[in-house]
Amino acid sequence: MSSNPVVSQRVRWTAAIIDVLLDDQPSTRRALTTATDAIETARWQHACAPFARQLSRLALSPIEIDALWILVCCELEPPLARVLRSASGGDGAAIDVALVQRAVAIATDLDVDDSLIANLARHGLVETSVSADLPVYQRPIRATDRVLMLARGVTELDRGVAAVATLRDADELGARRHALPPSLVAGFDRGAALVVHGAAGLGRRTLLCALASRVNRGVLEVQVATLPTDATLDRYLRAVIREARLFDAVPLFVTDHASISPAIERAIHDVNGPVLVVSDKPLVFSERPTVNHEITVLSSAERRAIWSAHLTGASSQLIEGIADSYAVSPATIVAAAASTLTAVDGDPSRLSFSTIHASLRAGIDERLASLATRVHVTQSWSDLVLPTEKQDLLLELLGRVRYRNQVLDQWGFAHKVGRGTGLSALFSGPPGTGKTMVAGLVANELGLDLYQVDLARVVSKYIGETEKNLASLFDAAESGHAVLLFDEADSLFAKRSDVKSSNDRYANQEVNFLLQRIERFRGITLLTTNYERSLDEALRRRLSIHIRFEAPDEAQRALLWRAMLPELAPVAPDIDFVALARAFQLAGGYIRNAVVRAAYLAAHEGTPIATTHLLRSARAELEAMGRVSFAEAHLP
Repeated sequence: MSSNPVVSQRVRWTAAIIDVLLDDQPSTRRALTTATDAIETARWQHACAPFARQLSRLALSPIEIDALWILVCCELEPPLARVLRSASGGDGAAIDVALVQRAVAIATDLDVDDSLIANLARHGLVETSVSADLPVYQRPIRATDRVLMLARGVTELDRGVAAVATLRDADELGARRHALPPSLVAGFDRGAALVVHGAAGLGRRTLLCALASRVNRGVLEVQVATLPTDATLDRYLRAVIREARLFDAVPLFVTDHASISPAIERAIHDVNGPVLVVSDKPLVFSERPTVNHEITVLSSAERRAIWSAHLTGASSQLIEGIADSYAVSPATIVAAAASTLTAVDGDPSRLSFSTIHASLRAGIDERLASLATRVHVTQSWSDLVLPTEKQDLLLELLGRVRYRNQVLDQWGFAHKVGRGTGLSALFSGPPGTGKTMVAGLVANELGLDLYQVDLARVVSKYIGETEKNLASLFDAAESGHAVLLFDEADSLFAKRSDVKSSNDRYANQEVNFLLQRIERFRGITLLTTNYERSLDEALRRRLSIHIRFEAPDEAQRALLWRAMLPELAPVAPDIDFVALARAFQLAGGYIRNAVVRAAYLAAHEGTPIATTHLLRSARAELEAMGRVSFAEAHLP
């Protein structure tokens, strides 16, 4: 017999019912009494068992549960199945619907019709063979593998559902936002469909999960984009709703579309209780009450409140600095606070801006790893040589970030702007003029991390994949408040063309998506290009700042030659930097390469870096560029 005590009780009960079916003699009364006693004993003993608790959440009737138990017992104890089959007067290999109905009728003394099996099948708890040659009552029936797993005490999410959904229990969720909107609380309590909409990365899921955890319930999160689109969709959705009931979780549908398919709307209608939906825009469900709530960017004060609640012992000055510097989502704050406290062993005295920044970086690294690479810039502002007007533009760029909260939130300009409150800047100019280096310096100055987008991993030949990758990229950067760098941006933001083929249409769609997403992005986007004229005109209108990097003039080249030589390097005292600048019209990047080359030449010869080394390396750089210098005669 089964080692599971609950199953053992049900097996004995099933055996008693089978006795009744086989023996219509005076022992019938005794067998029925035995069966009744076994039913009561089993119900009492398995009242706290996981299977019983989960079945009760499906709101099954007692006779439905009894029918399910008969099938479970026959699956777990094959001898019982053989005896039950012989009771039908045949030697068939399967138990049919009529036999199960008869067994349940004897045990319960109630009339049983076909709706008994239909309801169990709708939940995916039983399987019946489909045959046009057999009436329903003659069709073979068995408990599904899902039910058998539960009966054996396996309390994991169904494998098929796990492919499209994630179960998050109440302990994992916790309350992650400092306040819950009253409209959502009231809608949850009356079992409405709750739609939280807004830009990605603002904590839409976090807010809905907090509603569920408030009443100690988890969520079953379903990514609508991963659901099948063929005839199996209804079956998947029924399984999702069943699993949500079994685990006492609230279904949470995450969609990026402005509408919900009829199949999903039917599934939402069938849910007994609240349903949670994350969307970009408001939604309305025709057959159940709907509450829409728009989630907006957290203000600096709201971020301070969440940091204070989760970063126990931190000083108010540190909390204020972190909240003002990182416009991150509630979920990111909670995760970073927990990680930081673990890193400092719970000692508040060890909390610092750098330890919190490290926790935020770890989270964003994990999310962006497949699409972008963190760039670490070792240069400083002293290595940068720019005209005064370009330096002023860089100061304006930094000021737009540093004083964004003051201007947009405190002074109310956020309501006037109307569109995204992020910052996008374009650095254009010839190769080697310092565009990428400046992007790194800007990020360092702001205390943020710079992530260079890997175009090879973002751009896909498959339709829709590029947009999906870009959406993931922006969502991750937005929630972690990272700086995104699109190097050689002309390859992504190229001018849209007339549609002459499907390739033109899809290319235009990608540009359209990028332009819309960059406009909604609340973070910082930096773009560099050597081909400014190739960029789409609509991108220019969305730029906060455009800095054109020109090739350095002679005086700037002289400063660059001098600035590229480190203080620790042995340098000959007689180098004429002005003459070098006059002889070689090189941009900063090429001057840097030439200086490094010269250093290796000097190290090989065992001498300080001299003019001859710089000459040789500069000439090599020109040759690599396919150019020659006609000014070397002016060198001493």
